[in-house]
Amino acid sequence: MIDMNGEQFATDVLAKLPVELPISMDFEANYPQPNGRWWEKEKDKQKAHMIAYFKEGKNKQKEVGNIWGRLSCPTAMVWLLEALGESEENCHNSIETSVEFLRHKGTPASEKKYQAIKAAGKIREIVNIDSFLDLVEKWVSKNDGQ
Repeated sequence: MIDMNGEQFATDVLAKLPVELPISMDFEANYPQPNGRWWEKEKDKQKAHMIAYFKEGKNKQKEVGNIWGRLSCPTAMVWLLEALGESEENCHNSIETSVEFLRHKGTPASEKKYQAIKAAGKIREIVNIDSFLDLVEKWVSKNDGQ
């Protein structure tokens, strides 16, 4: 099992992942982020946001598996899975299982974060922490030195 902290993950993995991927782009197109997000329509800024999340502050020294267990943005999680090489089936299943919680019109703002947290939990039922770490390890082995 891979032993990597947030800073290492941000530098050695996240920074090297492609920004625009078909499944993630389709998910975002069909279930867009709420308006007014600073990274809206700029995937490279969303990637920079994720790199900062893993690399800075309290996540810097945490094991990457612990951080995966705390992510609460389903669209970012699907992008991450797709970029790391998760199967199309699991990426689509992650979308389908999380959609029931996402972007319901009329959902009060106070409940939207809670809905995202529930959706993220559903994704982790498909790709648990051990499976995520295996995925990272395979990606690192395949892309080492690039």
